[in-house]
Formats: sequence, C-alpha cells, structure tokens
Amino acid sequence: MKYIITEQQIRTMTKRFKKDDVDRGELGHAIEELVLQFFEGPICDVIAVKIPKTGDYIVLVLTPNYYSDTTETKLRNTIDNFIGVDTTVLINRSPDCDKTEE
Repeated sequence: MKYIITEQQIRTMTKRFKKDDVDRGELGHAIEELVLQFFEGPICDVIAVKIPKTGDYIVLVLTPNYYSDTTETKLRNTIDNFIGVDTTVLINRSPDCDKTEE
C-alpha cells in the first residue's frame, strides 16, 4: 500500500520528536538540558535515547540553523565531560521547525 504524505505533514513531523515511545534512560533528561544550554541559537527539539545493550545514548537535535560536523563533535565531548556518558550526536537542520504549528 502506498501512502501520500503532504508537505505540511512532513513539516509537522520534523518539528517535534515523539518522546513517549522511547527509552530515555536515567540520564536522558539531563543530556537534553545540557544540549539546550550548549546552543546559543534556537533549538526546535532535542531527544536523548538510551541504547539498551550498551547503555550509551543517541542524541538527536532539530534546529533551524546549519551546524557543521565539528559542532556535533564539540557537543559529544561536552556531554562526555559533564555527564560522563558516551553519545552519538546527530544534528539535523529543519528550516520550518521554528515556525508555530498551524
């Protein structure tokens, strides 16, 4: 079966992460707060997901601005220094994520 997704649905999907269906672990909230403090510019959403087998985290960040790969590395090092957990950081530019939902 094929699905047709409108542009508005894609924009809505990239504005926020669905946080109630993931394991954020003990440190997820602390990592998310640290990420929000790390960025000087606007952040649309952030989520830290715990990887069950290793105990590491994947941090996903939505932002309207472009950031280079070095920003991901700096953020990963900041999380490691302050919280002491190994993370994989992915920053995704979503230009419409800072607009209010219609």
